Amino acid sequence: MKRKKTIKVIIPAHNEAVGIDRVISAIQALRIEDCVLVNEIIVCDNGSTDDTARIALKCGATVIYEPQSGYGIACLAALNKIESCDYVVFVSGDGAENVSEMPLLLEQLDSGFDLVIGSRALGKEMHGAQSRFQRWGNLIASSLINKFWNVSVTDLGPFRAVRYDVLRALDMKDKNYGWTAEMQVKAIILGFKTVEVPVTSLVGFTPSEITSSPVSIAKAGLKIIGLICFYGLFIRLAKLPWPISKLPWSTR
Repeated sequence: MKRKKTIKVIIPAHNEAVGIDRVISAIQALRIEDCVLVNEIIVCDNGSTDDTARIALKCGATVIYEPQSGYGIACLAALNKIESCDYVVFVSGDGAENVSEMPLLLEQLDSGFDLVIGSRALGKEMHGAQSRFQRWGNLIASSLINKFWNVSVTDLGPFRAVRYDVLRALDMKDKNYGWTAEMQVKAIILGFKTVEVPVTSLVGFTPSEITSSPVSIAKAGLKIIGLICFYGLFIRLAKLPWPISKLPWSTR
């Protein structure tokens, strides 16, 4: 990055007391032109029963609370606390991403892209970083997006950076597993410039909740695939009018 931008990081977190301090400290250590890279780190405590919030506050993060469980609703709650900035970066609270690679994503926003996805499929992966269900799920979801919109997508990973005005224009609605897919699909439909950059997939400090049980895996898979097919079949093929956010599915 060659110039200073106002950058805010959103971290949805549920019971991440084991490593949330290390995630926050790694972000705070990032520098550009001898100044801190990130202006504010917003941690959304998504119904944690441990010391996630207390530790995040002690580390200097802004902490908000969203008791209703769901990745999407935690991201929405944090986003609603942002009044203005240039870029928003989404980072997991479990340390599964190498946040030192954040400048690679931000450089793409500087170069003119609107949404940058950190692709685990294009980057390096530590042994055990992802389950086979995660890899298969990403492959299926990515393939569907590519088929419907003739694009090149390899991952729906949570490590991503987006222009704040673009994020607001996407009018995000999904409250749980479909958040990342909704963001990418809406960006494609609306004609925003998206790009992937290779990122490193690390072993998180805590197990992934999505892959913690067959029920969670099934729910996440059905939601993501169903969302993509809905937008692909009923919006693109049926040529239904925008805004998609007014349709019933988007509020679920």
